[in-house]
Amino acid sequence: MQIFYGREANIKQFNSFFSEKGSALVFVKGRRRVGKSTLIKNFFLGKACVFSFTGYEEEAGRTTRRRFAKAWDEFTGERKLGTIRAVDLDWVLIFEQIYNHIERSNLKTTIILDEIQWLHSKGNGFIGHIKEFWERLKDYREIKIVLSGSSTRFFNDHIIGQNATLRGLATQSAIHVLPFTPDEVQRFYFPEWSIQEVALVYMMTGGVPYYLERIPYKREKNFIRAINEGIFCSSTIFLEEADNIIKIELLRKTAAERIKDLLRHLGFQGKSVSVLSKITGEDEDYVYKTLMMLKEVGMIRTRLCPAGGGKKKDEFIYFLGDHYLNFYFSTLEPNSFKIKKNVEGLIFREIIHSHEGYYIPGFSGSAFELLAFNFLEHGQESQDYSKSLLFKKLRIHNVNYTVETLLVHQESQIDLLVTSDQDREVRVIEVKWLSSPKNLQALYIDQVKGKVLPKRLQAKYTRSDYLLISPEVPERYRLIAKE
Repeated sequence: MQIFYGREANIKQFNSFFSEKGSALVFVKGRRRVGKSTLIKNFFLGKACVFSFTGYEEEAGRTTRRRFAKAWDEFTGERKLGTIRAVDLDWVLIFEQIYNHIERSNLKTTIILDEIQWLHSKGNGFIGHIKEFWERLKDYREIKIVLSGSSTRFFNDHIIGQNATLRGLATQSAIHVLPFTPDEVQRFYFPEWSIQEVALVYMMTGGVPYYLERIPYKREKNFIRAINEGIFCSSTIFLEEADNIIKIELLRKTAAERIKDLLRHLGFQGKSVSVLSKITGEDEDYVYKTLMMLKEVGMIRTRLCPAGGGKKKDEFIYFLGDHYLNFYFSTLEPNSFKIKKNVEGLIFREIIHSHEGYYIPGFSGSAFELLAFNFLEHGQESQDYSKSLLFKKLRIHNVNYTVETLLVHQESQIDLLVTSDQDREVRVIEVKWLSSPKNLQALYIDQVKGKVLPKRLQAKYTRSDYLLISPEVPERYRLIAKE
């Protein structure tokens, strides 16, 4: 179980949910390894009448139901489900037994179903039975149901999507567990490391608690040695994690290698559908549909490439949007052979150009752009992000804004555009990861000023220009503005 830190906003949401009179149902979502189960266990620890059950990957449906029956009998102290033959035990009988027990006991009961994507399999009707069970009990019993899972695709398909079975249920709400902010990562995990070191480890892990806990900071305070031991040695979990992330969204093994190949060729700079199709040899229709699915689950993002006039249409460039996956495909996979062989050698010294400051070729610049992009996106739904210094510097005082990145005429990239209809301002942001303070050049500001906005924005918004530079220069998330 992960060490529990922070999560004050999520705890406040849980308190509101749990204290609500009558019945209530909540969905807890968030990427794999972000700490959903830890949050749930911590909140409900010591509370009465709480039944919790977790689905396991690749477990046979019959085995899952037997395990569920045993756990429920232990919870109630009644041996009823356990007496039913395995061949006859289905979710209809299970939910009927739960319904009867709650009716008889008349107690306020909480049911937690974690990693729900592994409880539902094709043809077993699990989600439909939950809906029916909820509709029978919600109006006249004190019951709380918590549904948690790591598959965004599953949530979209079965819970919150337009045609989802559980969409629109009465008294439902959602709790989104986000990665920690860079400030939280430093405060909770690496308080003695420099701001630049914390930013770099954030760019590798995306602020995901499970990944952060793999770095042996408490034993090894030296940044290079700790990163080497946690990520670049043969015992690392980071080489296999990409496969697990892909598999949890596919909910099956088939096509995983094909999708991995698409992601490998995207990188942060990205590719269009047609270019990616030519590189991989995959049909354009398959590439497009797969990219749409990967975008929906948050693995990739899009960068608009306006046509610039004529008969050509605007085109989208697809790029990696997950910090860990960006790190994996740019740095870990190309060095996987050395990592698998490494027991003690400090190969991280070879990868990072420490004599030039902390800079990883082919990674640091793009990863810092992704950090800023994701940080601003998360700020639209989390005060932990939106109250940061970055938002104050950008003078963003509300969550009603859009964040995008543009590739103008296939050559001049606008790293970030933050557009707000509330203050009618468009903020043009150039993002630079500098290996050392001496590399800060005045021309970077002129580069920002030289960016040409699309016509759709020029007349509609007041423009302001910013340079966001890496923390080595020395004010945290320093922004230089030139109006």
